Amino acid sequence: MKHEVVHIPERRMFTVTENGETAYAEYTVKDGVFDIIHTYVPAELRGNGLAGELVEAAYGFAESSGLKLKGSCTYASFWLLRHQK
Repeated sequence: MKHEVVHIPERRMFTVTENGETAYAEYTVKDGVFDIIHTYVPAELRGNGLAGELVEAAYGFAESSGLKLKGSCTYASFWLLRHQK
């Protein structure tokens, strides 16, 4: 099940809210590099693929903006390796 991922540029994050809980991926942009620095999924929402959806949406945004991709967050780093980005 795909969730609605919301980009909040002023907070530099992508979010998904479900059942009153919010999962998110935070990022920075510096020198043309989009870097996901933290992902968080509340315990109640884990196991539903939310982290992957957040990271995929964030990196999709970055690629369409012409930015290079980086993953300082462990999850994002492994995601990039698995998806050959």
